[in-house]
Amino acid sequence: MLKKSALIRKGRNIGALAGGILYVLFGLIPALYLSSRATLILIPKLIGVSIQSEILVRILAITGTVLGLFLTGTVFIVLGAVTGTLISHGIYSAVQFWRSLRGEAAEERPILVINKRTPVLSEDIRREIERELEFLKPILKDLHSMVVIGSSAYGINEDNSDIDIVIIARKDGFERVRDMVFEHEIDLSLKGDRKKKEFIVLGPDYTEEMFRLSSPFSFSIRYGVILKDDGYLKSLFKKYHPALPERSYYFKAFYEYVAIQYYGSLTNLEKNIKGKGCSRECCSRKADCSGLDNVEMFLKVILRMLYLTLPAKGYIPLTKKDLIQYVRNLYGREWALGIEEIVNLSRTSPQTLYYDQYIKLKPIATGLFRETIDILGKKAEVIKVLRDAASMVRGQYSKIEDRFFKECVI
Repeated sequence: MLKKSALIRKGRNIGALAGGILYVLFGLIPALYLSSRATLILIPKLIGVSIQSEILVRILAITGTVLGLFLTGTVFIVLGAVTGTLISHGIYSAVQFWRSLRGEAAEERPILVINKRTPVLSEDIRREIERELEFLKPILKDLHSMVVIGSSAYGINEDNSDIDIVIIARKDGFERVRDMVFEHEIDLSLKGDRKKKEFIVLGPDYTEEMFRLSSPFSFSIRYGVILKDDGYLKSLFKKYHPALPERSYYFKAFYEYVAIQYYGSLTNLEKNIKGKGCSRECCSRKADCSGLDNVEMFLKVILRMLYLTLPAKGYIPLTKKDLIQYVRNLYGREWALGIEEIVNLSRTSPQTLYYDQYIKLKPIATGLFRETIDILGKKAEVIKVLRDAASMVRGQYSKIEDRFFKECVI
């Protein structure tokens, strides 16, 4: 469903176009006849004397006719636009009423909240990035753009912060760039690189889709530090203007990054807890409490859900500091402390989590998941994704309906 403003604008434009077409088909000839007749009748009355000059009569008649055609055409178009606007209002109201009957939340129109900062790279970070990106020199022709995003782009990074670099490859060079970046990341991990670099390689199709949907990641690119651009990003910035994410963004993000990961990570952790016999009593003494394994996805999916729930309220975080601050504003201090702990843990690629940490973070995960479902609404497509995700986690692969999910398993 389009946003209300977009729906009304579309209805107005369609109505105006329909009015113009109706005028050409049915109103042009009557308007031509009436305009010319009215001109010849009105001119002598307005002037008060009869006009003897035949040329002058023709000039006035043509002028009056053209003016009459213009005015009647304008009336058709304006009436069409008004009618289209009223119909759009009616459609929107009917849809909202239907959604309320189905128990779905009415569309909200939050104000866009984004903490814009002046993009600036510290000299140390700039030199480190330039040195780091030397490996891309042989394939520069395959690149559209390179952008530094996140806290490093604003000079507010901490010692344990990642340096996030987005690399947008040309369509025909995407695979070469992706493979070279992958090999370089392996080299960095083998060397035990002190400051972690996160390379995100995108193709033009995916990048343009993110901007079209106004995903939070597109904001990070827009407000990052551009190291290289062949004009590609400049054209995207002109074509797509900052706005809150489209409705389709939420389903896409949920489908690709949340549903299975949420069910899978919680299920694995609960099995782990039962297998190790974890409890509050034993974990009050860390020496007696073995850590829970395979927790990285559990932490990631919590952060991913925030990139659905925060934008739904109008908040677009550009850095992890923004993320924590917005959570504090909207969910309170306790959740903010939990998210801060997750952010710090995620920077160290955690392999284990203590039971008492899990107990503290699980309510955040389940709360965000419920809120995500409320944002999406209990539509058939959402229910289908949930059912398939649950079947996949349980190992009931024959019950999976979605082709993409099946391909992931098989």
